[in-house]
Amino acid sequence: MRTPQPDGTEDLVHPVPEGVEAWSENIFFFPFDYAQQIGIFCHLGRSFQSPHLWREYIHVLLPDGRALLSKSFGRRADESETITGGNGLRYEVIEPFRRWRFSFDGVARDARRSDLLSGANTARPSVF
Repeated sequence: MRTPQPDGTEDLVHPVPEGVEAWSENIFFFPFDYAQQIGIFCHLGRSFQSPHLWREYIHVLLPDGRALLSKSFGRRADESETITGGNGLRYEVIEPFRRWRFSFDGVARDARRSDLLSGANTARPSVF
């Protein structure tokens, strides 16, 4: 027996349904390069306040123990079933279930991973 394969449209950005309370959608990627010890955590989720508003979180984990962090809310003027994002984060479906492209154009806070893990939230310069 063969496992049923999902329809490619299930991996596209869904239109906000009318009349569905607390509807949400989330897109998450966490690529990690073990050779370089660099990882990128990207999460994009529809806001519960307004499903047309996206909240975005980006964490870039660097090999020297630092992390670049960004958190924002926004919407894209070019949103479609294959393109979405918030203020700085942009996701694009190239081939459903196989290939996506994401980019970020914004500001991130430079933090030490050790401070984040200990619960300290020390102010450090932003990185452009």
